[in-house]
Amino acid sequence: MPEDMMPQVVKALSIGTELTFSIIICAFIGHFIGNMLGGKWSAVGIALGVILGLVGGLYRLYKTHR
Repeated sequence: MPEDMMPQVVKALSIGTELTFSIIICAFIGHFIGNMLGGKWSAVGIALGVILGLVGGLYRLYKTHR
């Protein structure tokens, strides 16, 4: 790989990692809250966590690389 492409590769890996972890962390938080409200709310908590994580991650991506 040419050395002039290295910064672009690192930037792409950083973006992907940040978006992935924001979704995963919010999904775990949603799962935890759903279990606290009762086992039947766990799926709803995960779904809301994934949606919030995606929205938050995309907003951060937009704000950082604007």
